Amino acid sequence: MKKIYLAILAFVAVLLASWATTSVFLQQDEGTDLTSKITNPNLDDGLNGWTQVTASGQSLGVKAVSTGNPVYTCYKGVFEFYQIIEDLPAGSYTLKVQAFSRPTSNANSIEMVASGEEQENYCVFYANEEEKHVVALTSEWLTQSGSGTWSSHTLNGTTIYLPNNSDAFADAFKRGMYENELEVIVGAEGKLKIGIKNTEANSSKGETYTGFDNFRLYYNGPVSTITDEMVTALLETVPTGVMNATVEEALNVAVAALKADKSQENYTAVVDAIADAVSSVTAYANIKAALDKAEETTLSAESRATFTAAVKDIKAGYEAKTIEGDGTAEVAAIEAALDAAIKADIAGSADKTGLI
Repeated sequence: MKKIYLAILAFVAVLLASWATTSVFLQQDEGTDLTSKITNPNLDDGLNGWTQVTASGQSLGVKAVSTGNPVYTCYKGVFEFYQIIEDLPAGSYTLKVQAFSRPTSNANSIEMVASGEEQENYCVFYANEEEKHVVALTSEWLTQSGSGTWSSHTLNGTTIYLPNNSDAFADAFKRGMYENELEVIVGAEGKLKIGIKNTEANSSKGETYTGFDNFRLYYNGPVSTITDEMVTALLETVPTGVMNATVEEALNVAVAALKADKSQENYTAVVDAIADAVSSVTAYANIKAALDKAEETTLSAESRATFTAAVKDIKAGYEAKTIEGDGTAEVAAIEAALDAAIKADIAGSADKTGLI
């Protein structure tokens, strides 16, 4: 191997000189396995360690199966499923998960493959701000039926089999099918939010169906060289929208520093600043939504005045961009003030009715 490197050294030197950027990570072929940092990565213990939100649909949840590890499935529904990992070393990571998405029945999906029609995909897996669509169910198949229920189809004159129930999905995953992966940078704060979500119960072709299992996490090593491509990709994730002024200023300072000096320290500082900005934008959006809802609510002049007085400090903080944190307390206060104003109007209306 050493002789090979020496033989092509001159060629590599010329190639590197002609490239604007080069390979960026010091890493092993698959990196250091840190899957142990994930609580219940194989779903063997149900939802332990995971947070499930916006869950609805049929065949929803972790399914015990006879052919291997439990799998999570969702038919004709929506969900988000995630956990936050802490105390990770800063650097590059690869997240892997076995997962698939299907926009309609197996038979219709195969017809779409045969005709070259693009399949809708509403299921993504993510790590912090990075996300990817999971692979389609029809991206892989068997030429013989496996364990569980596999549906048979003819594609280009060949009989193929697709998994069609939880047992079959578990069998497919056990065979190594439906692999997905993405890379993400973890900043100095050492936090990584990993998860998967399906946003639509139905596609234009029928009902969606998703399944997943076996999350894995690999540490590729510290970021050694920050390239133009890395900076461009990172800056594309900078959120827009109203946020806390201090958070916004810190973000702008970090971005300016990175543009001036593409150092690892500056890069991780922007990663951290973006994470803070995303949280702040979300908080301010929630506060704005609560204020807008109150403005759209019909209130008497007296109740409107009472409500306005109750939330004036929050509104001023929003406009001055001085509100800190996740906005939960402010949203709760707005909702409580609105509820009190509505109840006051109802009580006043009842009193007037009694005088008629």
